[in-house]
Amino acid sequence: MAYIPQEKLAFSCHLADHCNLRCKGCDNYSPAAPARFTNHEVFRRDLVRIREIFGNRVSSIQLLGGEPLLNPEIDRFLITARQIFTEADQTEISIVTNGVLLNAMPDHFWQTCREQAVVVRYTWFPIPVDYEAAVKKGSRFSVPVERYGRPGEEGKTLQFDPFDLTGSQDGEWNFRNCFHANKCIQVREGRIYTCNIRAFADIFCSAFGIGMELSPQDSLDLRQDLTSEQVMEFLSRPIPFCRYCNIRRRDDGHIWRTCVEAAEIHDWMLFRFDHWGLKALNRYDRVFFLPEAGEEAEFAEQWKTVLDTGLEDHVQQKVLPLPVEPAALHEALRQAGAGEADALVIMCQVQERRLCLEKAAVEAGYKHCYLFAQED
Repeated sequence: MAYIPQEKLAFSCHLADHCNLRCKGCDNYSPAAPARFTNHEVFRRDLVRIREIFGNRVSSIQLLGGEPLLNPEIDRFLITARQIFTEADQTEISIVTNGVLLNAMPDHFWQTCREQAVVVRYTWFPIPVDYEAAVKKGSRFSVPVERYGRPGEEGKTLQFDPFDLTGSQDGEWNFRNCFHANKCIQVREGRIYTCNIRAFADIFCSAFGIGMELSPQDSLDLRQDLTSEQVMEFLSRPIPFCRYCNIRRRDDGHIWRTCVEAAEIHDWMLFRFDHWGLKALNRYDRVFFLPEAGEEAEFAEQWKTVLDTGLEDHVQQKVLPLPVEPAALHEALRQAGAGEADALVIMCQVQERRLCLEKAAVEAGYKHCYLFAQED
């Protein structure tokens, strides 16, 4: 298959790996990241190198995270970026933020944004943030403040981007069908990546003790003698790490929610009855398994041995068939005596129905909600 490099590139750089929202499914793995700010000198050196390689063929520099507004030196980063990419009509410099801190940012931040021709974009979340006030504040300083997202996008949902930890997937097929590949180009600590998934996979691996191979062949070393054509050609092709992404199992449209406590692996993927699933359930005193009505016997036959041997003695197991209508789930759980501290494992193969059941459970106050679907 022919791979077609882009003519101009947009680059993203973290100013902070950690975040103040901790969204489930975050594709930068910020909920699992220790507090860490980008080193300014490394940032400057990386952008200088990008400028040397690409000249004015850089359409934009996105400064994000994590949450970039957490970085106490953000003004300094904005000034540096514009000093390197001086032509505002050639290269847009923007901040992508969750907006939580926007209204509290001091005047000098807004003045810097105006002087450096920086666009501020916020991702809308269903949280008590006055985004309109931030837009008005930006207007006072002649700084564009815009909503980030796809045109016509309503509300906020999350997506699971699961890994195949065995690395058995078809990397070329994954790359061709991935909306991250060669679109979410990341510059991080002297290296350039075709996507943010690989750029921050070390955070995921470190948090959960996972040994996916993070090869130097997954990225380019900016210290090398590179041409723009070589970089573009590299970014337009699969990398070895692509075999770990399970694109076919991507699951989107989930109700937005945050990690309840410490981040766990199921904040990024559907539940499985494996080491990670059992480890998660052993944190609870009671777990409700919710198969489809009429499938209770099949559930018991398939998973009873796994659960009896893998769950600790303190964990009570309850089996409750799912109601036909998702809206009836809360009442069914209430009658069964389920409480907000209990874990729910919703077992449903149909994605649309699974999402409706999840939404009903979360909106009823059940925070510890896991979703299971059999592998195809």
